[in-house]
Amino acid sequence: MSVSTGRVQLDAPDRDGHVGVVVDSPEGYDELVRPLLARGETRGEKMITLGSPDPVVADRAGGLMRCCDALLRGLRSELELARQQGYSGIRLIADMHRLDLQSLPARELFAFELELDRAVTELGVTMVCTYRSDLFAARSVGVAMCAHSQGLGINRHDLGFRFWSTGDHQWKMMGEIDSENADTFQLALAKAAALTSRLTLTFVDLRFIDLAGLQTIVETVNTFPDLLLTLERPSHSFRRCWGIFGYAQLCPRVVIAP
Repeated sequence: MSVSTGRVQLDAPDRDGHVGVVVDSPEGYDELVRPLLARGETRGEKMITLGSPDPVVADRAGGLMRCCDALLRGLRSELELARQQGYSGIRLIADMHRLDLQSLPARELFAFELELDRAVTELGVTMVCTYRSDLFAARSVGVAMCAHSQGLGINRHDLGFRFWSTGDHQWKMMGEIDSENADTFQLALAKAAALTSRLTLTFVDLRFIDLAGLQTIVETVNTFPDLLLTLERPSHSFRRCWGIFGYAQLCPRVVIAP
């Protein structure tokens, strides 16, 4: 897989959601993040900064971010409070280095971001996760960005695919899947499959998936014996390869939808 480096990896966000931003400098932060803050203010959202220098706020935010079981409850409480105060919603700004996440292995960071994505989607709020390229390994940033449907900045180790929640045990995927990123794809699929026995994965501009990606789907379904996986909008070439390699017979709990 060829890895390209661009200033903007995906379209600039024009709706609420889970946004990943890679920043190289204070000037880069102002250029990329400040407009997102202004947009939230225009929409009447309450700004909440996770990773504040204030020790009390930092401890509270760190606990909220690190405990995935409490994450959804914490965000829901913040949202209810904001609405009581007259705001239309909340917009969370997370400077990931201030949450002391630099030491997390890339796979754990990705799993954490998937949990964030699911929570943000369920509540319908916006979360902007900023990664400083001088404080995080390029590989870790590249993996973490895979859990954001929208991203800004120079992602020097772009893995080439995105995987994000649309709610109700439905996820979307775009980009390319091959042997170089199949392990990250496997983690994403396993995290989603662990939450339900009926999972829907929609292909959004999935340009390429090789045998490693196909095998990852099969292995995930075999790992979760109660799982029924529906694949929506697969390309003609995907359908053809699925049939040629005999997966339709070997993996009947995978449903290929129109």
